[in-house]
Amino acid sequence: ASQFSLRLEYQQVDPDDGVGESDLTGALVQWDYRVGERVSAYARAGAKQTSIQGPGITPRSPRLEVQDTTPLLAAGVQWNFLKSELLIDYQRSVDANTTGFVVDRDDLRVFYNY
Repeated sequence: ASQFSLRLEYQQVDPDDGVGESDLTGALVQWDYRVGERVSAYARAGAKQTSIQGPGITPRSPRLEVQDTTPLLAAGVQWNFLKSELLIDYQRSVDANTTGFVVDRDDLRVFYNY
């Protein structure tokens, strides 16, 4: 059995120090597939646009604005055994931290629960 889903995201980070602001807008499509009774897989693709606004170089300069679009990808497989499970996946994500800076992450994850 397979299933598709669509996720739209919006994130705005405006730190208290007033130095900079980040807006992130994205769309992701995910495909979940049950390979067998104990094995499932997923794949995700999309993009996120980042807009960062900050102070100019001098107090009188105009505010700086930078925009970038990042492709987002993820894929993984999960095995469910009698008393344990194993998940292996890769994902690329983009988020803003609390200071307004944008963080790109590439993660290869392996989880084993017993």
